[in-house]
Amino acid sequence: MSSSPRLPVPDLNETCQRYLQQVRVLLDDAAYQKTEAVTRYFRSRKGRELQAALQAFDQEAEGSWLIDGWLANYLNIRTPLPLASNVGFTVQSQDKSPAEWAAALAAVCADYHHHRIPTPQTPQGTPVCMKQWAILQGACRIPQAGSDGFRFALQSRHIGVFHKGFYYLIAELD
Repeated sequence: MSSSPRLPVPDLNETCQRYLQQVRVLLDDAAYQKTEAVTRYFRSRKGRELQAALQAFDQEAEGSWLIDGWLANYLNIRTPLPLASNVGFTVQSQDKSPAEWAAALAAVCADYHHHRIPTPQTPQGTPVCMKQWAILQGACRIPQAGSDGFRFALQSRHIGVFHKGFYYLIAELD
């Protein structure tokens, strides 16, 4: 994993302004004015409290506050999880066969595993946190009391593919 700078906690005022910009096109004038008023109220009251809590969480986080927070919440969920919250991919083939897409995905995962992928950057040039990519190296969720854990299969030399209800174990060749 790359060591990228800590993800900054977004500024509350900037976040509220971005929110208003995004919802503007969805609302008529009356609804937008109401949304502006509610956003101002939030920013001046509960928003400040939540911002302070987020900044405190950031100070305690081992890595990225966003990833650490997401992972903590994900591992605390006690209900069956939807497929979208697990590390899985649905490939829409477009002009390529599913086998070509699966091979390309496996190649990217192998490149990441062997540190051949440079750390991507945002349009502003800030390195992107790659912590969540580690899951592609073979993480497994382990049920535990209270909050689940996870571990990595460090010696894993295969990938698994689900296709038409069957699971295929494919040896890594890289």
